[in-house]
Amino acid sequence: MNEIEEKEILIKILGLLYCLKNNAITINESEQYLFCPRKIKSLKEKKCNKNIIEILEYCLELEDIESLLSKK
Repeated sequence: MNEIEEKEILIKILGLLYCLKNNAITINESEQYLFCPRKIKSLKEKKCNKNIIEILEYCLELEDIESLLSKK
């Protein structure tokens, strides 16, 4: 995976997080775009940067975090 492709993924991550923060999309919608194990597996196979993979793996936990916050 080249640097330009990795930057595009980072831009998508930032865009999805921005949209989530501003309630423009739901966590379920973000999972359909990028935050899902299937996409991460595909990126690993393409030798995507490990730091990007780690960010995406953290994003898989957003639904769990949201459920914990809503219990407060």
